[in-house]
Amino acid sequence: MGNASATTIIHTSAQSRTLFVAKLLRVVLIDSLCQGALVEVKVDENTCLTGTNGIGKSTFLKLIPLFFGASAGRMVKGGVNTVRFADHYLPNASSYIVYEYLNHENELRTAILHRSSSGYAYQLLSSGWRPELLYKDQQSGELVLPKDVQRHVAAMGIDCTPELLTLHYRKIIQYNTGSGDLDGVEDVSRKKMITLYRRSYSLAPPKHHFAGIDNLMFSLLESKGTFNSMEAAVGEILQQEVMRSDIDLSGVDAHAFAGAINSRASFLVMERETKPKILQLSQMRNILLGNELQQGRLKSVATRKTAELSAELKKVSDAMTEAREQEVAAKEKSNQKQMEIQNRLGSAVAEAQQLFERVQQIEKQRDSYAAGLAGTLIEIKTLPGLQEELASKKTQLQTLTIQGTDIQSRFASMKEGVKDSITERRERRRAESQIKAREAQKCLDDHNAQAAKAIQQATVSHTAELSAEEALRSKLIEENSRVRLSV
Repeated sequence: MGNASATTIIHTSAQSRTLFVAKLLRVVLIDSLCQGALVEVKVDENTCLTGTNGIGKSTFLKLIPLFFGASAGRMVKGGVNTVRFADHYLPNASSYIVYEYLNHENELRTAILHRSSSGYAYQLLSSGWRPELLYKDQQSGELVLPKDVQRHVAAMGIDCTPELLTLHYRKIIQYNTGSGDLDGVEDVSRKKMITLYRRSYSLAPPKHHFAGIDNLMFSLLESKGTFNSMEAAVGEILQQEVMRSDIDLSGVDAHAFAGAINSRASFLVMERETKPKILQLSQMRNILLGNELQQGRLKSVATRKTAELSAELKKVSDAMTEAREQEVAAKEKSNQKQMEIQNRLGSAVAEAQQLFERVQQIEKQRDSYAAGLAGTLIEIKTLPGLQEELASKKTQLQTLTIQGTDIQSRFASMKEGVKDSITERRERRRAESQIKAREAQKCLDDHNAQAAKAIQQATVSHTAELSAEEALRSKLIEENSRVRLSV
């Protein structure tokens, strides 16, 4: 395994001869050491960091032990606290340190480190790294705030843990021993949470652990690959195992160390005797954990179904409210329409009454016109008499003309007989007769003109009255029909 990088963990099971490989793939800094920028470094193979002094190579390498659960207090010398670490590496509320890795089942996982009320906290995601996990809009640089990360990735269908303290994160990432190795964790709910998340996010294969790997990685970085600080690393690992800080390897000689190894061998003999019982208990515990997990899943399904039903009920309630509002609006609109129709009906009835009265007036006028028409017809009937009278006048005129001619003839004959005595009298009589003839002709002409004018006036007046009456009658019939249709 000479090609494996320092961030690759290889474990071989002696019983099943199964090779477990878990490793850190990349480290991503967002709005961290470079304000507002995204810096990504792949560390899945042999990685070389180059640059001038002070550019941040060592600062970046110190971030690797944090992935394995190292305390931030070791990042700086002099025991500087975690708040100072958060202020340096996580200067803003939107600053993140992201680790993408493969778990013990060779599945992609992501660990993120961000600011919290206690300085900093971890969260684990059930997917590989991609910018959409923490960016709302990568082009504009808008980031998701830490308090919204779980809700943001859940909307993408990705599981996300709540915020984890360093101790809880270390117990998950280094251990996969079920509900064991939970020393230092007092809260029962936290113990259940760690037990649940170990199966998906731990680097160690089932029933194993990589305790102390954070100290080993930090010692390796401090010794710059020479392992000069390996003694300190072993001491720290033992301190972590026995939860004691008074272990000092500087005074341990080879004989004492061999005794410790023999004691370890005795412990292994005892372990072989009790191991079947432990395995049986472990199997029962796995069954119990499986049941708990199934119950958790059923609870999640029930919670989701409850949320869906609540959402559906809210939709139904909103729809009913909207329907009620529409019904009220429709009723108001219907009432307004009814009022408008009633107003129009009242106006139409009033107009119909007025039209009826108008029709009655027109009928009265028609009756009076009919009465006047009878007189006109009587006058028209007298027209033949007038014409006969005119003919009589013409006959009388002809008679007078003939008589005048006779008179003229007689006058001429008398003239010849008595020229002197009768000339004056003849002339006077002729003049008188001519005057009478002209007067008679004039009377006859005047009478004819008056008769013709009376006939024409009577005809025109009667025709106009009949036309006006017919037009008025047609108009009334049309208005009456239109009123009936509108009503």
